Amino acid sequence: MGRVGEMGIDRKRAQGSGPRAQGNSSPHAAIVLAAGLSARLGQPKQALLLDGEDLERRALRLAAETGPEQLLLVRARGDQRPLPTGLKLEPQLVQAPPGGMGVSLRAAARAVADHLKGYLVLSVDLPYLDAAHLQALVSLWRQQPERPVASAYAGAVGIPALLPCSWRDRLRTLDGDQGAREWLRAEPDLVCVRNDMLAVDIDSSEDLHHLG
Repeated sequence: MGRVGEMGIDRKRAQGSGPRAQGNSSPHAAIVLAAGLSARLGQPKQALLLDGEDLERRALRLAAETGPEQLLLVRARGDQRPLPTGLKLEPQLVQAPPGGMGVSLRAAARAVADHLKGYLVLSVDLPYLDAAHLQALVSLWRQQPERPVASAYAGAVGIPALLPCSWRDRLRTLDGDQGAREWLRAEPDLVCVRNDMLAVDIDSSEDLHHLG
């Protein structure tokens, strides 16, 4: 599928001079959202193959490359498929009730260990996402772990994103299909890693055809 493309750093405001985290002094959890029903696609996108690997396992593998202390996979209740194996870190299954991304994030946030300092959140439907982009998010966040870092593409900001632990309580009370995007947009100190190829996702059969 070729290279993901050039990444850049955008800042809504100049970066502060806060202390730089050393080593793994700011441990994080990685959350892979895979509870969607894929209604427009007509088949579970999590199981679609890209270069011989299903999208769910691919997202977990990329997330594990960032060195999280906890790797969580959010699936819909009733999804009985075996968990992917052979990853750097064994994923922990979180089963979310129906309700959309907000409900999935809430379920995951409630399962994250309290000592972790950040939540790396990503979905399975970004075929051009790579480990370098995720690591760029983590590296920037560790410079100032109290601040969120998001992805920027197609004039918008969103996930993949690294959310700080100061958002823990509100993440644990999310509801409906509203995720953290509006919070990111309202954050005055938001730092973004720009990658326009992340505007390409798999949402319909036409998307799948174009990827082929």
